[in-house]
Amino acid sequence: MYRVSTFLVHEWWGDPARLVDALSVLLLIWNSSFYRFGGFDEQMLEDCLEDNWVLIGDFHERNISSFSEADLYLYSRY
Repeated sequence: MYRVSTFLVHEWWGDPARLVDALSVLLLIWNSSFYRFGGFDEQMLEDCLEDNWVLIGDFHERNISSFSEADLYLYSRY
């Protein structure tokens, strides 16, 4: 399931509504006891993706090892 959700995130990158579906699969795998019985607002996740898409895109283009203390200051307003 991890491969499937990763594939879907890659395929649907740029489409927040479809990304919510891909991320929902991933979240259910990671913490099934929490997400199985509700408590997950798909619209809230979609809104968050849309509101922060520029920032998400900036990080998407980078390797995680490039994150530094300067990023903490630069992105602290988010």
